Amino acid sequence: HHIRLMMIPKIDLRNYFGIKKLLINSDTLNARQKALFLSLMQGLSSCKKILSFASFGDEIDMWEVNFALAKAEKLFLPRFEGTTLAVYQVSEIAEDLMQSEWGILEPNPSRCPKADIHEMDCALIPGIGFDKNKMRLGRGLGHYDRLLANFKGQKWGIGFKEQHLDCAFPVEPHDVAMDSLYHF
Repeated sequence: HHIRLMMIPKIDLRNYFGIKKLLINSDTLNARQKALFLSLMQGLSSCKKILSFASFGDEIDMWEVNFALAKAEKLFLPRFEGTTLAVYQVSEIAEDLMQSEWGILEPNPSRCPKADIHEMDCALIPGIGFDKNKMRLGRGLGHYDRLLANFKGQKWGIGFKEQHLDCAFPVEPHDVAMDSLYHF
């Protein structure tokens, strides 16, 4: 069945991963959040500027990591600006974020300094799913692929074990591979 998966449309893969995540029980989720925090904080210790993400919907919860990064003055978060993602430094999560029209918490540009993606040492990237080649399945709008197109820092795909498939996704020319996958 692995070979056939390459023929599955991305929309069906997104539905598949959505169902898999719904089946994770809350005790398992809590244990994995602790593992995520410890592993990422250790892995990121040498990084000075880190692009993270504001967890949305059923994405893995990054808030404990984000609060620790903000306290260490290392946190940068993306903000939708038209068809692109812009990067801003976030110091005070409670004061610096505002809700977008999609319900995602984003940096308030009147409070947060804009930054350049190319200054980041590491980018923590959400995905709906990840494959054996470290390719990422996103929401289909290409925001992260455009943001990371020429990014030279480390790209880490962050998610649950259930979001990983040991096969190859259909790949388009603009798709950007991750350097590492952190799956809990």
